[in-house]
Amino acid sequence: VMDNITTKSHSRIGSLFQDHLANNTLLAVMWIGIIVGSSSVIITLLFIESMRTIGTVIVIFILGVLIILGPGGPRYSENLLDAVLKSDITELNAHDFVYVKIANDTIRKSVIINASLGLLFILISPWADMLPVLLAQGIAFVTVYLIWEPAVVLMNIHIALALLYIAGFIGVFGFVCLKLGQKLTTPEE
Repeated sequence: VMDNITTKSHSRIGSLFQDHLANNTLLAVMWIGIIVGSSSVIITLLFIESMRTIGTVIVIFILGVLIILGPGGPRYSENLLDAVLKSDITELNAHDFVYVKIANDTIRKSVIINASLGLLFILISPWADMLPVLLAQGIAFVTVYLIWEPAVVLMNIHIALALLYIAGFIGVFGFVCLKLGQKLTTPEE
């Protein structure tokens, strides 16, 4: 009984694989690498082709989900206002009125942001098919005129200057993106 519990009988393919691993380890590892590598390439190609097929719909869907979920600040503010409305007026103190002011400001700010995004989506909807082309042209413009052309000019002087320029540009751009992401994702106090 212990042998049946501790040792598992493999299928025909599993036992063939076990024998191959035991007798020809290097060849088996190479076959595993080829299978895993080619399957990851195939999965990546399928993912890229599906993204190309879906197009900007996935970006609009993700933006819609982010807008629907929204930040947690307005939700907490609404809960705070509900709690203040349910409490007796004699139980409130000066700090509660400060929190109510902060909650109202947070809700007002989120309404303005959501209304602006909704209006922006309505305004750009007739030209939504051109957005991927414009985005690609913008990225190409930034890449060519702000990164590559100055780097080529600097490379004529010295290659280290060109590499330093590209590294500095990537560093500054990454820092700006990080700070912008932190500003957009941190909850309001």
